[in-house]
Amino acid sequence: METNPQDELSQPLLAIDIGGTWLRAAVFSPSMGPRKQTCTLAEQGADSVLKRLRKLVAPMIEALDAPLAGIAIASAGQVDPDAGIVVDATANLPGFRGLDLREHVEHWDLNGEAGTPILVENDVNAALAAEALAKPDAANMVVMALGTGVGGALMVDRQLVRGRHFFAGELGHMILYPRGRSCNCGQEGCLEQYVSGPGLLQTSLQYHGPLEMPDALWQAVGEPWAEATLDHFAADLSLALTSVVNLLDPDLIVLAGGLSTTHRWWHHRLLKSLAATSRKPIPLAYAHFGEDSALVGAVVLHRQRYLNI
Repeated sequence: METNPQDELSQPLLAIDIGGTWLRAAVFSPSMGPRKQTCTLAEQGADSVLKRLRKLVAPMIEALDAPLAGIAIASAGQVDPDAGIVVDATANLPGFRGLDLREHVEHWDLNGEAGTPILVENDVNAALAAEALAKPDAANMVVMALGTGVGGALMVDRQLVRGRHFFAGELGHMILYPRGRSCNCGQEGCLEQYVSGPGLLQTSLQYHGPLEMPDALWQAVGEPWAEATLDHFAADLSLALTSVVNLLDPDLIVLAGGLSTTHRWWHHRLLKSLAATSRKPIPLAYAHFGEDSALVGAVVLHRQRYLNI
């Protein structure tokens, strides 16, 4: 039965964020309800991740008192949103290369509804859609997501740029240091190996012994080895941001992802490094929606695709 698009907004919509470290989900009805999350445990493979995801969202679906308006999925990796397929993914999500996420989710029990529209989009593209809502004056925007890996997304003249093969904006695989650290994409010296969470821990090895958890770094701020690690991190990130500005001259660069939420420890260092590396202004901001950007943006893109809103 056909329904009015405005009626659809009153129906719940399930949003999912698949990252290398966390699986997150929330129901929007129409505003965002409580977020649930669990560890991805990506090293166990795609089948295990998808089972964990289903276990996470099953009680959320069962608790609904109205049929789902749809499911909006933001996933790491290069995504073909028309086909609903993860075209490519690095070892951060083993087994996801070529995965038909839409087909997999279509087999879920979707609260008794057949044909529930399912959107699959790259997680950083989704984050950009959310941040564009929060910053409407920025017609040209770059989002750099710092987390388990480093992702990116581009908006030019208010249009999301995906690229011919769906990997436009893969900022994490710009070469920062030729013949540098090996990257799981097959290259050497990628930005991701220096300014992601694991990359930051790798840098800390130059100044300290191995750290079991990133929190150990934040707890040690003030100690010489931690100061040196964060200065190194800020210098690396500033080089990347300077290159982005030289290439794209955007209205705004938004830093998103889990690592960006720790910026109180390194923002002042980043500004100092930027002042030394760039003669151009760096229009910098942090994600308005924080770690929820991909969830919010997936809903935005779902409504645009299926409801023309």
